[in-house]
Amino acid sequence: MVKRTVVVFVLLGLVSLTADMVYEGARSVGGAYVEGLGGPPLASAIVGAGDLLGYVFRFVSAVVASYL
Repeated sequence: MVKRTVVVFVLLGLVSLTADMVYEGARSVGGAYVEGLGGPPLASAIVGAGDLLGYVFRFVSAVVASYL
């Protein structure tokens, strides 16, 4: 029973690892994808600004949560 639990745990970890690699890889080529579709540079800038805003909110919420 313990061996089966370890196997399931390792397999779920591998699934999570591959999902993270696909997700982060897709995020890294987002600007080039918009450019390849013929989108204006402003669209890539808006996507980048949205990412930056998300990171700023994440940082601020972490600071607030550490003081609660």
